[in-house]
Amino acid sequence: MKIKKIERGIHTIELYACNLKYEQVQKVNDWLAKEKKLQIVWRDPFNIDRHAKSDFLIASGVRIRIDQS
Repeated sequence: MKIKKIERGIHTIELYACNLKYEQVQKVNDWLAKEKKLQIVWRDPFNIDRHAKSDFLIASGVRIRIDQS
């Protein structure tokens, strides 16, 4: 008889921090930028709407995506 070990886990999970004000999101962006852990993926010509990502918590298996508008 052959025994086959199968491990399972969570592949992807999304958590949302809704109802944050623009200024609150900006504070998070500023802190991550200061730590050099923020990458801007897209921005509008006026730099108001932005999409960014951060691998700050990647060692814990968490990637942060920040959409600011």
